Amino acid sequence: NGLAHTIKRYFAGISEKAAGGNQVWEGLSPANFGVIAFLWENRDRDIYQKDLEEQMKVQRSTISKMLQMMEKKGIVQRRPVDHDARLKKITLSEAVQDSRLRGAFPRRSWMNLSA
Repeated sequence: NGLAHTIKRYFAGISEKAAGGNQVWEGLSPANFGVIAFLWENRDRDIYQKDLEEQMKVQRSTISKMLQMMEKKGIVQRRPVDHDARLKKITLSEAVQDSRLRGAFPRRSWMNLSA
């Protein structure tokens, strides 16, 4: 939808300045930016793959592939949790949480960004 594309254009613009020319944002879909926005919006609570499946309204295999690509690019991290070895907490990477990028994620709702 239009909002996701606006976010994508915004990130393309800031990536040169804030990430020092890092091409990490290149090739991401609006749905990827929806995941990033959701993780940022909910950074104060634990988010698991199932939460993203429900939020993005996609199947497990779809979000799994998306997260694999985003992890490879250094955008997200999957961290094991103590109480259940099967679960992986999904967080934004340190680079994305870096203060140089904080202005890209205003604290407002960007829900259902998948098109």
